[in-house]
Amino acid sequence: MTLGLVTIPCTLHRATRDRSVTFHQVHTCGGRIRYRKFCERESREVPPGEISSAYDYAGRLVELTDEDFVNLPLTSARRLEVQQFVPIKQVDPVAVGRAYYVHPEPLAEGAYALLRDVLAETDRAALGTLALRGRERLTMLRQEGSLLVAHLLYWPDEINPASDHVPPAGAAPQPAERQMARTLVEAMSGDLHPEQWRDRYRDAIEARIEDKLAGRPSEAEAVAEPVSDLEAALRKSIHEARTGRKRPTS
Repeated sequence: MTLGLVTIPCTLHRATRDRSVTFHQVHTCGGRIRYRKFCERESREVPPGEISSAYDYAGRLVELTDEDFVNLPLTSARRLEVQQFVPIKQVDPVAVGRAYYVHPEPLAEGAYALLRDVLAETDRAALGTLALRGRERLTMLRQEGSLLVAHLLYWPDEINPASDHVPPAGAAPQPAERQMARTLVEAMSGDLHPEQWRDRYRDAIEARIEDKLAGRPSEAEAVAEPVSDLEAALRKSIHEARTGRKRPTS
């Protein structure tokens, strides 16, 4: 990581892990479906060592080797270049992608702590570029406790304009509905405790797998019906929130 003429050797560590339920494709006979890579010119299966990348340029395939990627004239290829500091509130949450914990190498702890503390004191984020996994990424650094956290950001041209998805205005909410909506928000408000949230889809899939192994039948949940009486639905929701019947389980 570089900040002007200051170099701060660091390593990146994934801040998140994917725990999505994954599936294999199978034939009706129960056999696994396998994918094999064939060369269409030689009509044979090829091993990974014989496969490289190519870019389709106006119908012509331009092959790029590992050497081409290594020798790209990018100063960001091996380091994160901090180029600007911006108010962290100006960073659009839609643009924020994968996160990494940034850990200083030995003898870089002082410069690391200095950058971390300045970001905290000024309520700013550092923006720069980083070449990672075959492409250059816009990257944000922010302070989180005693750590610096790096977030890969989407480039502006990768974000679909929100103006393209503005819903129709529809009927204006009635004053009573607005008041009950505010009451519902207050009744359901509280401090954030991430540990109380669960991936119910993953839990349901795992439970269904256990049921199938045990030969138990499945039980389908009732499908929610569209709201026809908004005021009545709000009133019922407030009652459930106040009595504790609805708790975060997502």
